[in-house]
Amino acid sequence: MMKKTRKKSQSWLLSVNIYKSKKQKRTYMKTAEFIILFASVCFYIRHILVTKFIPSPVAFAIWLIADVINFFTYTIFSEYWIAPAIMPCSALAIVIIGIIKSKKTDRKSLAPVDWVCIGICIVSLIVWALSNALWSNMVIQIIIALGFVPMMGNLFKKKTEPLLPWFLMIVGYSLIFVDTAMGCKNSLELVYPGISLLGSIIIFFGSWLIIRQRMYGIK
Repeated sequence: MMKKTRKKSQSWLLSVNIYKSKKQKRTYMKTAEFIILFASVCFYIRHILVTKFIPSPVAFAIWLIADVINFFTYTIFSEYWIAPAIMPCSALAIVIIGIIKSKKTDRKSLAPVDWVCIGICIVSLIVWALSNALWSNMVIQIIIALGFVPMMGNLFKKKTEPLLPWFLMIVGYSLIFVDTAMGCKNSLELVYPGISLLGSIIIFFGSWLIIRQRMYGIK
């Protein structure tokens, strides 16, 4: 009887230690995620300030609206809040800086793809308002994905994005995806980091290929 009790207590202590170890690892991962995402935003803003680069106003305006809503809806069914909290703040800062900088330059009117994205965003917001919390968040993820479209349109025009911030985004969202997968209770929690990771990969490698083509004189 005593042996069974000891085995049970040892098993319980082992499970507690494993739980604590996993929790500690996730704490380290969340700290790394915050530092990397914050650094990516800082490098992006620095690039805007020290170069002639002007960010896509539509992309960041869409992300500003979507990320603010996403922060409140995503955290309803997920414990993860770092990226949903950082992104709307960074989008707001980039939109303000972009507007101020675009006024000092000859900025052309919005492209047709920008207007299409704005239209879809408005329709999606109406659908979001009429949906329940879980599915309304899925609509918001569609809007977040939509924010990458104007940037992809710029890539087709050979307009690149700064590489370092997007590389850091890939690293940050890779960690977030793994971290979320380790502790998610609902597979839908993976949609947000998955979309953000995929979009970041497309923008980074699209810009890298264009820069590489310019270096080697490839048209």
